[in-house]
Amino acid sequence: LIRGPKGTEVVLTVYRDGWDEPRDFKIIRDQITVKSLSWSYVNSGQTALIEVRQFNQDTLPLFENAINDIKKRSAVKSIILDLRNNPGGYLEVAVQMAGEWSGDGLVVSEKNRDGLETFHRAYISDRLKDYKTIVLINEGSASASEIVAGALKDWGKATLVGMKTFGKGSVQE
Repeated sequence: LIRGPKGTEVVLTVYRDGWDEPRDFKIIRDQITVKSLSWSYVNSGQTALIEVRQFNQDTLPLFENAINDIKKRSAVKSIILDLRNNPGGYLEVAVQMAGEWSGDGLVVSEKNRDGLETFHRAYISDRLKDYKTIVLINEGSASASEIVAGALKDWGKATLVGMKTFGKGSVQE
Protein backbone atom coordinates (compact mmCIF):
# COMPACT_ATOMS: atom_id res chain seq x y z
CA LEU A 1 0.00 0.00 0.00
CA ILE A 2 2.94 2.36 0.42
CA ARG A 3 4.26 1.86 -3.12
CA GLY A 4 3.72 4.64 -5.58
CA PRO A 5 5.44 7.19 -7.81
CA LYS A 6 8.80 8.49 -6.59
CA GLY A 7 8.54 11.91 -4.97
CA THR A 8 4.91 11.56 -3.90
CA GLU A 9 3.71 11.68 -0.31
CA VAL A 10 2.29 8.78 1.65
CA VAL A 11 0.97 8.74 5.21
CA LEU A 12 1.85 5.85 7.49
CA THR A 13 -0.24 5.28 10.60
CA VAL A 14 1.88 3.68 13.32
CA TYR A 15 0.93 2.33 16.71
CA ARG A 16 3.50 1.28 19.30
CA ASP A 17 3.31 -0.12 22.80
CA GLY A 18 3.30 2.75 25.25
CA TRP A 19 1.45 5.14 22.95
CA ASP A 20 -2.09 6.15 23.80
CA GLU A 21 -3.15 6.28 20.16
CA PRO A 22 -1.75 5.74 16.65
CA ARG A 23 0.33 8.50 15.05
CA ASP A 24 0.54 9.55 11.41
CA PHE A 25 3.89 10.00 9.68
CA LYS A 26 4.13 11.67 6.29
CA ILE A 27 6.99 10.39 4.13
CA ILE A 28 8.07 10.98 0.54
CA ARG A 29 8.40 7.93 -1.67
CA ASP A 30 11.80 7.27 -3.20
CA GLN A 31 13.67 4.49 -4.92
CA ILE A 32 15.49 2.21 -2.50
CA THR A 33 18.68 0.60 -3.78
CA VAL A 34 20.12 -2.27 -1.79
CA LYS A 35 23.56 -3.61 -2.69
CA SER A 36 23.55 -7.32 -3.46
CA LEU A 37 26.61 -8.02 -1.29
CA SER A 38 28.18 -6.58 1.83
CA TRP A 39 30.94 -7.70 4.16
CA SER A 40 32.16 -7.03 7.65
CA TYR A 41 34.41 -8.63 10.24
CA VAL A 42 33.49 -10.49 13.41
CA ASN A 43 35.34 -12.54 16.03
CA SER A 44 37.95 -9.81 16.67
CA GLY A 45 38.58 -9.48 12.94
CA GLN A 46 39.42 -13.17 12.49
CA THR A 47 36.26 -13.97 10.52
CA ALA A 48 34.97 -12.24 7.41
CA LEU A 49 31.18 -12.19 7.17
CA ILE A 50 30.03 -11.95 3.54
CA GLU A 51 26.29 -11.44 3.10
CA VAL A 52 24.95 -12.10 -0.40
CA ARG A 53 21.37 -10.93 -0.86
CA GLN A 54 21.10 -11.98 -4.51
CA PHE A 55 23.31 -12.72 -7.50
CA ASN A 56 23.04 -9.84 -9.96
CA GLN A 57 25.16 -7.42 -12.01
CA ASP A 58 26.83 -5.72 -9.04
CA THR A 59 27.60 -8.92 -7.10
CA LEU A 60 30.93 -9.89 -8.70
CA PRO A 61 32.49 -6.40 -8.46
CA LEU A 62 31.43 -6.18 -4.81
CA PHE A 63 32.73 -9.71 -4.19
CA GLU A 64 36.05 -8.73 -5.79
CA ASN A 65 36.28 -5.77 -3.38
CA ALA A 66 35.48 -8.06 -0.44
CA ILE A 67 38.17 -10.57 -1.47
CA ASN A 68 40.77 -7.82 -1.87
CA ASP A 69 39.89 -6.45 1.57
CA ILE A 70 40.01 -9.91 3.16
CA LYS A 71 43.38 -10.70 1.57
CA LYS A 72 44.84 -7.47 3.00
CA ARG A 73 43.93 -8.51 6.56
CA SER A 74 46.30 -11.12 7.91
CA ALA A 75 44.08 -11.66 10.96
CA VAL A 76 41.30 -13.19 8.85
CA LYS A 77 41.33 -16.98 9.17
CA SER A 78 37.78 -17.91 8.26
CA ILE A 79 34.75 -16.83 6.25
CA ILE A 80 31.04 -16.98 6.94
CA LEU A 81 29.13 -16.80 3.66
CA ASP A 82 25.55 -15.84 4.47
CA LEU A 83 23.14 -16.98 1.75
CA ARG A 84 20.02 -16.98 3.92
CA ASN A 85 16.91 -15.65 2.17
CA ASN A 86 18.87 -15.27 -1.06
CA PRO A 87 16.44 -15.94 -3.93
CA GLY A 88 19.23 -16.51 -6.47
CA GLY A 89 19.92 -14.58 -9.62
CA TYR A 90 22.45 -14.93 -12.41
CA LEU A 91 23.86 -18.43 -12.79
CA GLU A 92 27.20 -17.21 -14.15
CA VAL A 93 27.72 -14.98 -11.10
CA ALA A 94 27.14 -17.98 -8.81
CA VAL A 95 29.56 -20.10 -10.83
CA GLN A 96 32.32 -17.51 -10.66
CA MET A 97 31.74 -16.87 -6.95
CA ALA A 98 31.97 -20.58 -6.12
CA GLY A 99 35.15 -20.79 -8.18
CA GLU A 100 36.95 -18.52 -5.74
CA TRP A 101 37.16 -21.54 -3.43
CA SER A 102 38.15 -24.11 -6.07
CA GLY A 103 39.68 -22.36 -9.06
CA ASP A 104 39.03 -24.21 -12.29
CA GLY A 105 36.28 -26.62 -11.40
CA LEU A 106 32.88 -27.92 -12.37
CA VAL A 107 30.35 -25.98 -10.33
CA VAL A 108 27.10 -27.35 -11.69
CA SER A 109 25.72 -29.22 -14.68
CA GLU A 110 22.26 -28.90 -16.09
CA LYS A 111 20.35 -31.40 -18.19
CA ASN A 112 17.50 -30.28 -20.41
CA ARG A 113 14.43 -32.30 -21.33
CA ASP A 114 16.18 -33.78 -24.34
CA GLY A 115 19.00 -35.07 -22.15
CA LEU A 116 21.51 -32.51 -23.41
CA GLU A 117 23.90 -31.64 -20.60
CA THR A 118 25.61 -28.29 -20.10
CA PHE A 119 28.57 -28.02 -17.74
CA HIS A 120 29.23 -24.76 -15.91
CA ARG A 121 32.85 -24.43 -14.83
CA ALA A 122 34.60 -21.69 -12.92
CA TYR A 123 37.64 -20.31 -14.69
CA ILE A 124 39.04 -18.19 -11.94
CA SER A 125 41.76 -18.20 -9.30
CA ASP A 126 41.04 -19.92 -6.00
CA ARG A 127 41.88 -17.02 -3.70
CA LEU A 128 39.63 -18.24 -0.87
CA LYS A 129 40.65 -21.92 -0.86
CA ASP A 130 42.67 -21.69 2.36
CA TYR A 131 39.97 -20.07 4.49
CA LYS A 132 37.80 -22.26 6.69
CA THR A 133 34.32 -21.46 5.40
CA ILE A 134 30.82 -21.83 6.78
CA VAL A 135 27.81 -21.21 4.55
CA LEU A 136 24.58 -20.11 6.23
CA ILE A 137 21.42 -21.30 4.44
CA ASN A 138 17.71 -21.51 5.13
CA GLU A 139 14.40 -22.20 3.44
CA GLY A 140 14.71 -18.84 1.64
CA SER A 141 18.00 -19.84 -0.02
CA ALA A 142 17.15 -20.74 -3.61
CA SER A 143 18.52 -21.21 -7.09
CA ALA A 144 21.99 -19.64 -7.46
CA SER A 145 22.53 -19.64 -3.69
CA GLU A 146 21.83 -23.38 -3.63
CA ILE A 147 24.36 -23.87 -6.42
CA VAL A 148 27.11 -22.05 -4.52
CA ALA A 149 26.31 -23.81 -1.23
CA GLY A 150 26.12 -27.22 -2.91
CA ALA A 151 29.36 -26.79 -4.84
CA LEU A 152 31.31 -25.67 -1.78
CA LYS A 153 29.91 -28.60 0.21
CA ASP A 154 30.63 -31.13 -2.54
CA TRP A 155 34.21 -29.90 -2.90
CA GLY A 156 34.75 -30.12 0.85
CA LYS A 157 35.44 -26.37 0.95
CA ALA A 158 32.66 -25.40 3.36
CA THR A 159 30.32 -26.60 6.07
CA LEU A 160 26.65 -25.80 5.55
CA VAL A 161 24.78 -24.54 8.60
CA GLY A 162 21.08 -23.80 8.84
CA MET A 163 17.94 -25.30 7.40
CA LYS A 164 16.90 -27.16 4.26
CA THR A 165 16.97 -24.79 1.27
CA PHE A 166 14.08 -23.88 -1.02
CA GLY A 167 14.92 -26.66 -3.52
CA LYS A 168 14.39 -24.80 -6.77
CA GLY A 169 16.67 -27.06 -8.80
CA SER A 170 16.01 -25.34 -12.12
CA VAL A 171 17.71 -22.89 -14.43
CA GLN A 172 15.89 -20.54 -16.74
CA GLU A 173 16.87 -17.89 -19.25
